[in-house]
Amino acid sequence: MKRRFVIFLLAVLICGLVPQYQIFADNKEDSDQKITLEELKTLTPKAVLERANKDMEELYGLKNFFPQKAYGRELNTALLQQQINEAIKAPENFTGFDIVYGTSHGTEITHKGKVMTRYSGYNVFGDDVSTDGFPWDAGWSGTKIQNFNHIERLESNPLEYLPDKTFEGEIIKAINGKYSDEQYSTNLM
Repeated sequence: MKRRFVIFLLAVLICGLVPQYQIFADNKEDSDQKITLEELKTLTPKAVLERANKDMEELYGLKNFFPQKAYGRELNTALLQQQINEAIKAPENFTGFDIVYGTSHGTEITHKGKVMTRYSGYNVFGDDVSTDGFPWDAGWSGTKIQNFNHIERLESNPLEYLPDKTFEGEIIKAINGKYSDEQYSTNLM
């Protein structure tokens, strides 16, 4: 069993080293077709919706994936216009648009001097969409990740391969790698 686990880890390592091909829309830094400030200035919420639908059709063959209305809720054009305006003010920070339906709802808080609501609306499937910049507020059940029963228990102990014998350490290391300019606790409620 230990041998299988070692082979599995080696396969994961090799897959991590092999270049991966992206099958999703590239982010701003990776895309050859970067949106220019001039293009941002011409955008309207309607144009953003049309472009999103065009992407969904070209990438996945889904026509009119983002309708004007979903689950009885209208497209939140005010939020799209706000994101367009923010992108024009700081194009270097532009990461894309949120296609959201309905209005803000949920808990209202003040975070870093800004009043915000927990959710900015709903996605096309009717699920809540977190407000951009809302601090992480998910509770902790008290059960460590390695103690969850997601997979059958292995004969060997996978924790022996982790430096501090927990997954939390590796998760924190990954979070710090992505958000290294901020302390982990900065985005907690």
